[in-house]
Amino acid sequence: MTTNHISLILLPTLKCNANCEYCFENKKDTTLSLESFKAILKKFCNYAMSRNISNISIYWQGGEVFTMKPEWYMRALGIINQLCEKEKLSIINHLQTNLIGYNRKWNKVIENMFNNEISSSLDFPNLYRKTQKGTTNLFNDKWRKKFSEAKLSGIIVNVIAIPNAETFKMDASAFYAYYVEEVGVKNIQINTPFPGNPFNSKVNPQLVLENEQLGYFYIELLDIWLKEGLNSGVSFSPFKELIDFFMDRRDGGSSCIWSSNCSDQFLCIDPNGNVSQCDCWVTSYPEFRFGNILESDDLSVIMKSNIRDRFKQRASQMIKTGNCVECEYLAICHGGCPVRAYSTYNSLQRKDPYCESYKIMFDNAKKAAIKLSRDKYKCKQNIHNLKPSERKFTDRVFD
Repeated sequence: MTTNHISLILLPTLKCNANCEYCFENKKDTTLSLESFKAILKKFCNYAMSRNISNISIYWQGGEVFTMKPEWYMRALGIINQLCEKEKLSIINHLQTNLIGYNRKWNKVIENMFNNEISSSLDFPNLYRKTQKGTTNLFNDKWRKKFSEAKLSGIIVNVIAIPNAETFKMDASAFYAYYVEEVGVKNIQINTPFPGNPFNSKVNPQLVLENEQLGYFYIELLDIWLKEGLNSGVSFSPFKELIDFFMDRRDGGSSCIWSSNCSDQFLCIDPNGNVSQCDCWVTSYPEFRFGNILESDDLSVIMKSNIRDRFKQRASQMIKTGNCVECEYLAICHGGCPVRAYSTYNSLQRKDPYCESYKIMFDNAKKAAIKLSRDKYKCKQNIHNLKPSERKFTDRVFD
């Protein structure tokens, strides 16, 4: 590990109350016991501390988290707090949910464990997200109702949106207006689908989007966000992170698909104790599991597996064999997401199938950042040219 931080993607259950057509997970009723959670957490923290890492993020996912009991999470939080106090660790918890199982019984958990902030997913238009015995419309109706209830309880709901073929038939302004104006979301992240497990007959290989269409959609959406959202409290990822990167405000974006090497920053554990790179791998590709943490006394041994070595070597091998080394955006993208590459090309050494659309996004984010920097400089110069008495209300504008 190269930083003082590591992230655990934890799947406490594989049970789900939805039936989304593009889901890559093998749904089961398996649920993690509190005893197993305590064992997993201790071994994971021992691994982190052996590498002088004291800052940990746990991303609670599924399956669907809200198919469990709120009391389970309050007891799990007690286990976390006790270990943090004993070992002087900092653990931040994040929650990903489809939201349709939410009720006010979860408010205490969300407040105490997740700082009143959760993440969910909503597509526009919705072609694939369904309830177990319902339609996409029923899913949307339930989601919108639960979103309103959560919002009334003071909970911030961040949304992940996955475009599809029908999205491109609409104006990007309609996409933006749906989330920001109609639904009332302030934090949106655009993600991309992937075919998932090729042995799952439910998975549609046509889910991979056409790069040029996706790229132009990014251009239009970025332009709308810059005009309407940038200064209005609306955060659109990955646009915001890219603007910050090109304006030298940060080291890079926050998306895991563009991490320098996700094997150095993330690992995933399912309710059976299986360890892999992320939830996509541990649930869809069992042959890519590193080992089982409940069957080993030391996570360090599992992390030395030959399977994990393949992930660790991916970036360097792609530079040697591909054209990534010549790309000006290598420092941002690093070849993209390995599971998207593998599920599309059956190879870890191929670059992300959305490479060309990413380049289009990067190009336009860079241009936008240059323009914003120039505008900011001009405003600063204009303020500098004012008389001292005229600067009274502008001193802190650009702090």
